[in-house]
Amino acid sequence: MSHADVRVPASALTALVVGATGLIGSELVKQLSQTSAYRQVLVLARRDPGHLPDNCQFIAFGDQAKLQPERSGQSR
Repeated sequence: MSHADVRVPASALTALVVGATGLIGSELVKQLSQTSAYRQVLVLARRDPGHLPDNCQFIAFGDQAKLQPERSGQSR
């Protein structure tokens, strides 16, 4: 099976927007959060963008450890 054969349900997709407080990034976050194709939008920026839709999560630069998946059975 090749990568082209793998289908990911749209509801399982997560978007990562870097520079989400700029002109283009903020509009991209808005549009991604309004589509059903993505279940989550990760918003990576230097400053907090303020109010975000429920399916968005703000991550400050320097706090990228939050991007790594948690592994069961291991403590942090």
